[in-house]
Amino acid sequence: MLLLVGPVWGQSPLAKDAPAPAAPNALRIVFRTDPPEAMVYDGERALGLSGQEVGIDFPEGHTDNTEHVFRFEKPGYESATRVLRQYALRAGRVFPPPGQKPIQLKKIRSTWGWWVAGAALIALLWGAWTAWRAPKKLRTVEAIGENSSLGGYALTKRLGAGATFEVFLGIRLSGDEAEVAVKVLHAHGAKERARFARQARILAGLRHPGIARFLDWGQDREALFMVEELADGGNLRERMAGMKFPDFMKTFGEVAEAISHAHEQGVIHRDLKPENILLTADGAVKVSDFGLAALVEDEDGTRGVGTPLYMAPEIMAGGAATPASDQYALGVMAYQMLSGKPPHEGATVAEIMRRRGEAPAPLRGVSPQVQAVVMRMLAPEPSARFASVREAISSLRAAALQ
Repeated sequence: MLLLVGPVWGQSPLAKDAPAPAAPNALRIVFRTDPPEAMVYDGERALGLSGQEVGIDFPEGHTDNTEHVFRFEKPGYESATRVLRQYALRAGRVFPPPGQKPIQLKKIRSTWGWWVAGAALIALLWGAWTAWRAPKKLRTVEAIGENSSLGGYALTKRLGAGATFEVFLGIRLSGDEAEVAVKVLHAHGAKERARFARQARILAGLRHPGIARFLDWGQDREALFMVEELADGGNLRERMAGMKFPDFMKTFGEVAEAISHAHEQGVIHRDLKPENILLTADGAVKVSDFGLAALVEDEDGTRGVGTPLYMAPEIMAGGAATPASDQYALGVMAYQMLSGKPPHEGATVAEIMRRRGEAPAPLRGVSPQVQAVVMRMLAPEPSARFASVREAISSLRAAALQ
């Protein structure tokens, strides 16, 4: 790691001793690096790529003299570190400022002598071992399947597929040889590659026990892939039938907490449905498939995407996704978990939209207070729903005690 030492940028003798006024809670800034598009970290939190605006949180209680340790990483280069004070970050929207040199990342270079020979031997052994573990050589996306290899992972079993990807049980071919879930994007163009990279950046910044942990992503020849923690207990769809109320409260509460965390990080899921709620063997929730996810402040213009049965009315009408539209999808799942069927069914999108004009049938076997919370989450108008998913789950828990 390349550590850039010296005085903290922006510090002066006067500023050091001056009282620090209260800092704002957030700031957007562009970091400049050479080479560009390095991943930027604030501590352990991934913010995004250099050359693009990233959001920096200023926790309550911090002052203008509070220091932030930023790390810049890019494959093939040594990482660089900068220590900046909050008041210096607010001095401009670009760092380093125009006219100054970008943050330099030193390229990792090969050395001569026995190091080269040793590296060549390791590469030879690695290639032979990988070929032994995965005899089918991957050439194109169509060649991917069971018993093939992809970017350092052996694909041993096909687990399922989504609209844009296939999922395989994978084994890491180095280190602990852990089992993981490997998602492989279907045939793709420039737009799909950009969206895939965007999803990886979103997932890299989400850390929550209820969200499937992002581990790795990359490209192997024509194939784009993403690696997540493996949840081996199936999905919510497979466990919804006959779910008892205490199990509903536990499972739905974990889903809502995970989505609340995503919203608080500025991320909208946009495709919440039972198939995307994975479960571990002991029943713990792992929300997955942020393939349609959007940043709240970075809406990409995509409209009307998702699964019709769980799409909010405003999305089906062509509106933009918001945290309230995720809340509606959660309301559909809550209704379905409690009644065994969704609030509005239909064989076509047009039929579902027509039935959205009708009030859902009352829920049976639950208190009026619980029913009122679920129905509010299903309100046709976003403004009539709860202010946030966190408020919704808090209200549901209070209603369950009445």
